[in-house]
Order: sequence, then structure tokens, then C-alpha cells
Amino acid sequence: AMARLNDQLHPFTSPMDRFVTLVAVVLDPATHTATLVNAGHPPPLVYRHAECKFYSAIPDEDDGQSLGHALGNRYQCHQMQLAPGDSLLLFSDGVTDAGSVSSKPFKMKGIYGILAPDCPDTPIALGKRLVDAVQRHARGGPQYDDITLLCFGRSAG
Repeated sequence: AMARLNDQLHPFTSPMDRFVTLVAVVLDPATHTATLVNAGHPPPLVYRHAECKFYSAIPDEDDGQSLGHALGNRYQCHQMQLAPGDSLLLFSDGVTDAGSVSSKPFKMKGIYGILAPDCPDTPIALGKRLVDAVQRHARGGPQYDDITLLCFGRSAG
């Protein structure tokens, strides 16, 4: 489906040197499985609550070509199990590129920093921590890109 969407967008995006990035996630609530496909978006993170750690939800070698940039792109599906308390964190590059007043970017280091000093126990808490951290970091700095965040997960109970 992603490859087909890519080829359908190509005539409209490539002449203008434009492209689209996205991550698609299909959830199976019966098996607590998430299937992810990346198309040039920052790789989603999975938060493993039992370990209080983030991991990339997509292998590093999957660079996930942007949609509409070139014809014939192929995309890989990646499946993962969500254990009780686990969350998926999807975000645009506007989160990692959010600049401070001195133009210092938030980066992935800023995202990993939201886990200290304790482990958030819900996707809402995790998302709120990230929003608060980006706002503190960017306070007074200009916003030059969209900032998009989606956080959801499996209840711990």
C-alpha cells in the first residue's frame, strides 16, 4: 500500500521537488501487535515500561524513503509486541529540530532525557513530558517547522 501511494504521489510531488513523510501503524488489539511502515519520517520509538528505556521501533538500516520522491520505492513492514505498560512514540522532525533561543536543537538526546528521574507510567504522561520538555527547550526560540507528536500504548493492567 505504501509503495502504491508513493507511485501515485510521484507525478504531483517530483516536478516541484516535494515529498511526503509518514509512519503508518496498524494495531492488532487481540495480539497486542503493532505493524509499522516508515516512509522517510523520524523512526518511532517504543518505550519499554518494564525497563524504563526507549528503543527504535524500526531497525536503523530501514531508511524508509519519502513518498513521491522517486518511482518504485519499496517499503518494509516491522512487527512488534507491546507488553503491558509499553508505548509507541511517533514524532515529526520538528520535535528533534526544535531550537532554543540560541538555536541549539532539542535532538534525540532531549527525548531520551524525558525519562529521568523516574519512568512515566502511561502514554499520556510520556507524551506530556515530551511536550513540556520541548516547550521548555524552545522557550524564546523561533519555531520554523511543525511539531507533531502521537503517543499511545498498552495499559499496564
